[in-house]
Amino acid sequence: MAIYKENIKKSSPPLTLMGVLGKLLTENEKTIGVVLSKEEIQICQISKKKNIWKIENYFYSKLQKLTADQNFVSEIENLSSQIRNFISLTGIKTKDAVISIPGQSCLMITLQIPKMPLKDMNAAIEVGGFWEQFDTMPKNIQDYNISYQLISTNDEIGIMEVGVFCAEKKMVDEYLNIIESSGLNPVIVDIGPIAQLNSLSMILGNEVFDNPIGFLNYGEGENYIAIGSNKAKNIIPLNIVEADKVLLDTIEEVDDITTTFWDEIFERLASQIKNALIEFETKYETSPIKVIYLSTSYPKYNNFITGIEKQLAGVKIKLFSSEDILEFSSDSQKNYNNLPNKSMISEVLGLGMRKFNVFDIEDESPEKFKYNLLPRFSEIKNNRKYKILSKASYVTAFLILFAVGCHMAVLRLPTIYKNNTIITKNKSIDLSLKNNETNVRLLQAKSVEMETKVKNLELFGSNKLTTSTLFKNLNEITPKGIRITNFEMSEKKKLKIEGVSIDDASIINFASKLSENKAVENVKTENILGINEKGDAPKNLPGTPDPVKAPVKNANEITTKQFVINLTLKPVEGEKFYDQEKIAALLNPAPVNRPPNAPGAPGAQTRPAPGAPAKK
Repeated sequence: MAIYKENIKKSSPPLTLMGVLGKLLTENEKTIGVVLSKEEIQICQISKKKNIWKIENYFYSKLQKLTADQNFVSEIENLSSQIRNFISLTGIKTKDAVISIPGQSCLMITLQIPKMPLKDMNAAIEVGGFWEQFDTMPKNIQDYNISYQLISTNDEIGIMEVGVFCAEKKMVDEYLNIIESSGLNPVIVDIGPIAQLNSLSMILGNEVFDNPIGFLNYGEGENYIAIGSNKAKNIIPLNIVEADKVLLDTIEEVDDITTTFWDEIFERLASQIKNALIEFETKYETSPIKVIYLSTSYPKYNNFITGIEKQLAGVKIKLFSSEDILEFSSDSQKNYNNLPNKSMISEVLGLGMRKFNVFDIEDESPEKFKYNLLPRFSEIKNNRKYKILSKASYVTAFLILFAVGCHMAVLRLPTIYKNNTIITKNKSIDLSLKNNETNVRLLQAKSVEMETKVKNLELFGSNKLTTSTLFKNLNEITPKGIRITNFEMSEKKKLKIEGVSIDDASIINFASKLSENKAVENVKTENILGINEKGDAPKNLPGTPDPVKAPVKNANEITTKQFVINLTLKPVEGEKFYDQEKIAALLNPAPVNRPPNAPGAPGAQTRPAPGAPAKK
């Protein structure tokens, strides 16, 4: 089952690396909205810069009408081919697609559930068997993808209202097959009418839902009215008999629609709309619905609007328009102008503004309703999150190693400069030694001195390759239930790893995998502490005077343990660590005890060197 977990707005969390990374990725996330139906295909890519929405790429194609023995699945190759061609021509880089399925293909159910923390409800749903307790849910629930969203909470009676959509897996898979065949990666499966309501929030702002508002879809395909507000939402299909449908198709050619004949036709359609409005207003105790936006595939619509408004006294019908709020690229503007009616862009706009948001970051997105019927939605979301974090960890490790390398290079510059100076001097000496035996001996002495210095330099060794090997393997050896919160390196080769875990077994598994790594030895699990529901650890570790900071808990993360693992790095092949004892001996040499009469000893008498014999 595909499950959407609604985010509850909380006070701003402390600034963390994951929070900064998540916000950055979410704000720059790109998706492609795709509408597939028996009548048409629309593709849209939207961006927002400085509070201005822009259609970067837009595509529309009317499809040939399917015969009675054909169905939507028979168009897979045709639709996939058109999508591939459009992506190739426009050079779109992103592969993440947001698609919609018809509202009439879904079961929409509103459930009243005893008030509980949403995280508890999410956990109960993941365990399984949660939906089966409600009689209104499908009996063969295993054959459905399910998406839900918290709509409202009544604190007085302790009830919260949850909106649920159910769609047959087989039908959803047909749409996904088309998208995947075109080379795209589906990340959200939305519902057509819900996408149109979301498009209103993009055009008019979220305050449009302070009062209930309607969205009427009328044309050759689906006919329905969707109603939404801050309290609830509802979708009601409109049943138009074939005879009325034929007559309404010609309504724009009629000079006078104020006759009794046309009143009867419009009354049959408007009565369904009126009943939907009254039911919504009564059930949710809202103010009367005064505005209904219209999306239609018919080029002309004035007589239709006039006839409906006459039957719905006090309700204004407005054609959906996005031109005042949106900017279009030149090619997108051409495709947009080819629409039979420009209001048809409403659904794909609502899809194009959706974001996958793997880190569940609260942003300023105008998405009012965030349903997702994608199969294995939670699993796909977590996999995407782990891949992003793995790449971020690898880059961070590389930057740390690069910084350490630069630091070491700066520390060694004086020695390197000194050695280069000595080598330069030796080259000049080498030229004069060719005919001077004394200079040859001096050069040999200098060579011995240089060899000693080289050996001393080698004592400093390095741990960059070993550290890089361990960090590179961390992504593979860290179990799914472990999150590392801190690294501390000491004495060049001792490493302390702090983290949190869902249970003790994951910590033991992590320590075991560390022990098996070729760059590690002496792995010791020093402390395993329990974490309470608030995410607090004990104030002090056993035997440690310093207080321990509680780990920052991520949204929807289940952690019960905090741990500390100490280990020693073991040099990998091709690397040698620092020799601390020998380096210390070089830096602080032991005093030399000399005999009393030895040259240079205190009190020693200095004798003049014997001179050459005098000439006679």
